[in-house]
Amino acid sequence: MHPNKRNTELAQGMKESLLQKVIFWFLVVIILLPTLGVYFLFLRWIGRVKIIGKDNLLKEGNLIFVFNHPSMVEVVWVLLIIFFHYFPKSLVNPFKYVAWSFPDISITRTLFFLNCLRCISIKEKRKDIGALNKAILVVKNGGWLSITPEGGRTGKGTEFLPETPWGAKIRKPRDGIGRIVRSCSSTKVIPIWVEIAKDTTSVGLISWFYQTWRKTTFVIGEPLNFSSFHECPDNRETWEVISLRVAKEILALSEKVSR
Repeated sequence: MHPNKRNTELAQGMKESLLQKVIFWFLVVIILLPTLGVYFLFLRWIGRVKIIGKDNLLKEGNLIFVFNHPSMVEVVWVLLIIFFHYFPKSLVNPFKYVAWSFPDISITRTLFFLNCLRCISIKEKRKDIGALNKAILVVKNGGWLSITPEGGRTGKGTEFLPETPWGAKIRKPRDGIGRIVRSCSSTKVIPIWVEIAKDTTSVGLISWFYQTWRKTTFVIGEPLNFSSFHECPDNRETWEVISLRVAKEILALSEKVSR
């Protein structure tokens, strides 16, 4: 299939119907904000969640938020950090300030309502070119994206970058984030380090709420500019270089956590 035709079909598939927009607004404004949103703010108030470097969140432009993945908690909390940083504008126009995310397809099949929350389901343990193409279209069309370069939870990894002297670690990144960034080279990338009391691979609703009580620190770094890679070949070698830089920038932020 011709690439342009394929992109056109993907773009049409990414368009949200009026019904999808209504469901999205209802879930975000009526359901999630009064529950998870208030709960998140409570955790911040009692000191269970700490945010460092919040001023590094930009207010304009196409943005990709990248973070490490020690648990299932930060996937939701990063979205709420972004949302509340732009409050109350985000409440008036949640369609702009809720970033797209990359849940595993097994999760969206179980929690089917997530498909109405700007999720791009991705197949685990193998490269999902279709999902990556959708993510590229989202960013090129002005949407925001939140993604982990690790491709899965840290604790489930087998290959890691060298650990820091204080024991912080991150999995060797997949080249998917490099491909997205290379295709959207004018986009700013905002790295976020997530430090939670203990990495975990457990899943489930009860386990998720248990993890939220662990002290969690988010360190938001300065925006990264990859515009210089626009002239580089659009191939795996370039993607791997970008992905590795992104992962190293995330890991470097762990130095700012008080221990």
